[in-house]
Amino acid sequence: MGEGSMEDKMKEEKKRLRKEMIDKRKEIPIEEVDRKSESIKEKFISFSSYQKANSIMAYLPFQNEVDTMPIIKDAIKKGKKVTVPKTYPKTKTMVPALIVDLENDFAYGNYGVLEPKEDRLFPLEPTEIDLVVVPGVAFDEDGYRLGYGGGYYDRFISKLREDTILAAVSFEEQIVTKVPLDKWDKRLHLIFTEDRVIDVR
Repeated sequence: MGEGSMEDKMKEEKKRLRKEMIDKRKEIPIEEVDRKSESIKEKFISFSSYQKANSIMAYLPFQNEVDTMPIIKDAIKKGKKVTVPKTYPKTKTMVPALIVDLENDFAYGNYGVLEPKEDRLFPLEPTEIDLVVVPGVAFDEDGYRLGYGGGYYDRFISKLREDTILAAVSFEEQIVTKVPLDKWDKRLHLIFTEDRVIDVR
């Protein structure tokens, strides 16, 4: 089988799994999302990697993702620098933007996700971030993730320090046996679910 057809097969497999997992996540009742998110938050904020971090980056949730807002609020309360991604679809890049005012910094932007407003954009250098909460639609126990297909995080991770911790928050329903891998896929260090912490360091 040629390299081209192998790549096509991988793309199709990722596309199929992505749709399957997003549909599965959407079926979780909202009260379950809230309950599980709270359990994940408790595990996350009690973990040493988070406690030692002076600055974190976290995504803002949509479509039944694990709710990261409780983690963001905890980090702000503890005096950590907290950033969220501002995406630029034309270049498929993103900038970590500091949260200065949680109530007024955001508006719905690309893909229907809350993002920092252009006039409330306070960028932080990626090398200043100690821990990144990376989103995904599926994860495996080896620390690999299936993202949404835009490649934003793959590009962004390459700009971080080597010792920056890559973590994910995930419902157990999103854990699969094996995520289909491309050669550029980066391994996460930690995955937090409502039931456990998967540490692959």
